[in-house]
Amino acid sequence: MMNKKIHGIPIKEYFTNLVSKKVEVEPNNPAFRCFNNKFHVYPVAKFMFMLSMSCWLIILGILFPWSIMIVWIAILYFLLTIYALQQKQATCLWPAIIHSALAILIWLSGTVVLFTTALFSTQTFLDTFGQVSGHQQQFIVRFLIVLMIKTAIILVGLYFIYQLFVFNQCRKYFDHVRNADLPQAPQEEAVELEVIQDKP
Repeated sequence: MMNKKIHGIPIKEYFTNLVSKKVEVEPNNPAFRCFNNKFHVYPVAKFMFMLSMSCWLIILGILFPWSIMIVWIAILYFLLTIYALQQKQATCLWPAIIHSALAILIWLSGTVVLFTTALFSTQTFLDTFGQVSGHQQQFIVRFLIVLMIKTAIILVGLYFIYQLFVFNQCRKYFDHVRNADLPQAPQEEAVELEVIQDKP
């Protein structure tokens, strides 16, 4: 099964490619580097994809059996993205970009609801995260717990935003690689094409 090929590449290489840090084309181009120019977007995109799939597995496990209704989203996201990362197909990376954008929208909606709840009822906010023990009656303790939870929520949102940026930059990188691989037309063919276009 793993030795079967998809577009000339064995299936197992689609998986081994995810843990590869190798960048064959323009590894030092600053336009395609992130985290203050420390890493190339290609391996970072693969890492973020694997992290997203890990989160999906956790979500599907927690929500089972109801998760059967949404498992197709994870499968579609997985198949198209793993294909895009191996084949360097910019078009097939769009589902990952849309997936990241939807994650931001869901996070934003949840954040607005939670922060509004915390504004009017701190205890209800704490109850949402199971923080109901008696020692939290002290103001300073309750304040610190709320602050920590809000900080974690904001950090998750910043990660989603940066993930969207990385996937979009990776898409641009794949476009760049694809255009660089296209053969240039000979000068004679270019001249002939220009002559044909000039004819009435």
